[in-house]
Amino acid sequence: MFSIKINNTSYPVANSELTVLQQCEQHSIYIPRFCYHDRLSIAGNCRMCLVELETSVKPVIACSSSLVANMSIFTNSKTVKKIRENILEFLLINHPLDCPICDQGGECDLQDQSMVFGSDRGRFIENKRSVEDKNFGPYIKTIMTRCIHCTRCIRFFDEVAGFPVIGTMGRGRETEISMYHHQIISSEISGNVIDLCPVGALTSKPYAFTSRPWELTSFETIDILDSLGSNIRVDVKGNAVMRILPKLNENINEEWISDKIRFSYDSLRKERLTFPLLKVITNSGILFNYTSWEIVFFKIKHLLSFHNYNFFIYGGESNDLFSLFLLRYWIDSCINFVSFYSDSLLAPNIQSNYLFNTSITEFSKFNSFFFNNVNLKKEVSVLNIRIRRLKWKRKDNMHISYVGPHVIFNYPYKHLGISQLVALSIIRGKHFICNTYLDSKLCVVQKNNLCSFLPSLSSNHCIKVNTLKKNTHELHYNSLGFKIQSPQFRMNTFNVYYLLNYEKLVHLDITEMNYIIYHGTHGSWNSMISNVILPCTAYMEYRGWFMNLEGRIQVSDHIVYGPNTCKPSIDILFSLIELPYHQNKLNIMYFKQLFISSIGSIHVNLSSNINVSRYSYNFYRYL
Repeated sequence: MFSIKINNTSYPVANSELTVLQQCEQHSIYIPRFCYHDRLSIAGNCRMCLVELETSVKPVIACSSSLVANMSIFTNSKTVKKIRENILEFLLINHPLDCPICDQGGECDLQDQSMVFGSDRGRFIENKRSVEDKNFGPYIKTIMTRCIHCTRCIRFFDEVAGFPVIGTMGRGRETEISMYHHQIISSEISGNVIDLCPVGALTSKPYAFTSRPWELTSFETIDILDSLGSNIRVDVKGNAVMRILPKLNENINEEWISDKIRFSYDSLRKERLTFPLLKVITNSGILFNYTSWEIVFFKIKHLLSFHNYNFFIYGGESNDLFSLFLLRYWIDSCINFVSFYSDSLLAPNIQSNYLFNTSITEFSKFNSFFFNNVNLKKEVSVLNIRIRRLKWKRKDNMHISYVGPHVIFNYPYKHLGISQLVALSIIRGKHFICNTYLDSKLCVVQKNNLCSFLPSLSSNHCIKVNTLKKNTHELHYNSLGFKIQSPQFRMNTFNVYYLLNYEKLVHLDITEMNYIIYHGTHGSWNSMISNVILPCTAYMEYRGWFMNLEGRIQVSDHIVYGPNTCKPSIDILFSLIELPYHQNKLNIMYFKQLFISSIGSIHVNLSSNINVSRYSYNFYRYL
């Protein structure tokens, strides 16, 4: 440990590997920058972070200057202020004065720094240059005349996304950011470059000209479209979601999110089921008539009064833990004969079969990875960023092997084959790749194929086996103890199919003896073949509890309101259990206590935004 001086004030230095800019940030001394970013390599080309050193004749860039004992740094001297003013004047020479129509207006780093560090007037009277806009695909809108050549986008696609297709073309006045080969950017995380751009050169196409930042109200919630549970920020105008941005969480998603959740907010408005419907067969064909919730519940309870039926439930996606807990209670106590099916259940129901045995932050401790029939780039793309960064830093010192159908990752790996016999030979130590894993810390990421070999594999303390689930609902079904029961239908029985947010195509022999109930949010083929449609509120329209692949339980808040005639799944299931949700508060308290007990019995890691425990008062307050 040594000490340095910043603006004539002495500060201790605990980590000598930090740069001048990082050390100043730790002591709340702000140094302006455009090209520097914590997650990217250092470029040092914007020159906005120039500072004075007592031992240097010329100013130095703070983002790449190392710390030296007893060095003296000046960040607010007259020379530094004049340098920043001149740099901003040069940046604004060719920058268009279109702030009133720019989507970055109000959130622009160039605007903010010009107000604080810039001059009150410009001396440039010549014609400004213009640059042709590029086609970056359906998500990224480009106005390249605004570009200040910070190269953040180039470094992001090269280092983080693993899609190095853009670079700096030309020299001097003709410099511009362009593609080597004209193609559309096809990366699962390409939308993050919109947040990285400090000016309005790269903005969101779906968000263009829809609202201003000061018109929006921000809410914090989570991503439920994959099993990672990324933390996100939702910006709302009135009762409409206008955009989705990442929220910083070092333990889960850092500051990245996938394009799937970033541009998914249109689904909250389009093709929604708004009214409960009943199928009516007339001479002119099949019609769906609007009806009331009382009539719908009466018909379903009338079906439940029969004792000679088979009740078959299809479990789908986007169901929170509490809704599935009520469904489990309904199955166990209120239905005579029930069969349940989901695409994600395992047997036996052991935690190591459906949860990660390694926390996300511990990935950096491994120097070898073995993927068995999983495509992290497509299924959990934000988690794949961590592995991509490790491979980019360690290069040949990190080994990645893969068994399964051929896929294109954004980092080098060794494809060992398609057959699962290859995976079994690796587990038994009879494959040539096993010599690579000797004396190394190995992380195995799989789906459901090697469950029977988990005990023997996990006995080695250098090997961690992690089972990857694609969606959160797959974790919920396993954690709440759902089991697949094979139905034994008889031709003379009355068969009822209950489709709970099940969007995959169901092949049913539709006869007069089949009665199909669809419980979901959007219109689909399954809703078209149903006899009764129960419209429920969608994600972000109710308060729910979701589990991620580590076992963290996080809260998804009620952000916007759905159609007035829709009901939350909790209300619908309470009505089917014949317990009025809004009137009988004692029953609600009873079920919530049961839910807390069932969740508390799961050995989960505590989340950052909710304290989960079997007897946790804080968790009870969230309910």
